[in-house]
Amino acid sequence: MLSEQQGTVAVDLAIMLPVLIAMTFGLVDYSFALLQQAQVENAAQRGLQYALARGFDSSAMSNVITRGTGSAVISAAPAPSKFCGCPSGQGIASTACSDVCSDGSRAGTYVSASAAATYVPYITLPFVPASFALQSTATARVQ
Repeated sequence: MLSEQQGTVAVDLAIMLPVLIAMTFGLVDYSFALLQQAQVENAAQRGLQYALARGFDSSAMSNVITRGTGSAVISAAPAPSKFCGCPSGQGIASTACSDVCSDGSRAGTYVSASAAATYVPYITLPFVPASFALQSTATARVQ
């Protein structure tokens, strides 16, 4: 009786162990992807903070976005921009700086900083894409 139970346990373990190992590695890989997404978001925020503190300078903002990112290779894509717009339900509607918004206020000046990176999973599986595009944009009114 005991040897039958041990045989059943061995078969169960042989079936479940690969599944558990794959799940563990998948969770670790997903954690690394979330970490890199957080780094991309922080890079976009750093670029925007630079513009708010020192004024709009596209090349300086791009340098701030791309440096100090840890292990992720992050680019400032698309390039930082300065534009006029009016707030709307879908975000900021780009408009001429002299326009009047629907709420009666004048169009504001906004700065936008974007960061992008590509995450390549450590584990290649047939149902998982070979890479993921990570993107983050931060926008704030400066005037």
